[in-house]
Amino acid sequence: MKKLRLVIFVLALLLGALFTTASSSWHGGEAVAIFPGSGEVTMKQGQMVRAYLYREGGGWGSCSRGMDLDYKEAAIAHLELWRGNRLIQVINKRDGRWDTTKGNPDWPCVHVDSPYLSNWHFDYLWFYLPGDYELRFTRGISAPLSDGADFDPIDGFPDLYNPGSNDYTVVIHVEAWDWH
Repeated sequence: MKKLRLVIFVLALLLGALFTTASSSWHGGEAVAIFPGSGEVTMKQGQMVRAYLYREGGGWGSCSRGMDLDYKEAAIAHLELWRGNRLIQVINKRDGRWDTTKGNPDWPCVHVDSPYLSNWHFDYLWFYLPGDYELRFTRGISAPLSDGADFDPIDGFPDLYNPGSNDYTVVIHVEAWDWH
């Protein structure tokens, strides 16, 4: 029984190392960060894309942990990968993961001043075939939300954001890998 546990443990370590290595690079190339507004991106065949809801290092800011959790619940994150008129992959919010960090202490938080910054991302978009692709993002919120801050106009009350979403398209040109 101890040998079986040891074998399972060693296999788990090896698989973890494999996926950790695969998530950061492929064929010697680094992962390409793409987010709504990236426009057109050129990359090599076999590279991985890390798709973000917001620019890398950015995200949705909230003035408290509770407001951060409210945002994560109401956030709309939907991606579709297309090649020509063929849908290749669909990615939803549950397929990705959240990164949350402490937010900017200078944010104009009205009542609670413990800011957080959250950004959703999906790590496993692989491009094995050269050609042109479209990554279509839908980003928004499904319920009214406040981030607890008073940005515009400055009236002493937290701003309220209405439900809605926006669509963005990023064109991805995948060049053939030079094997020489």
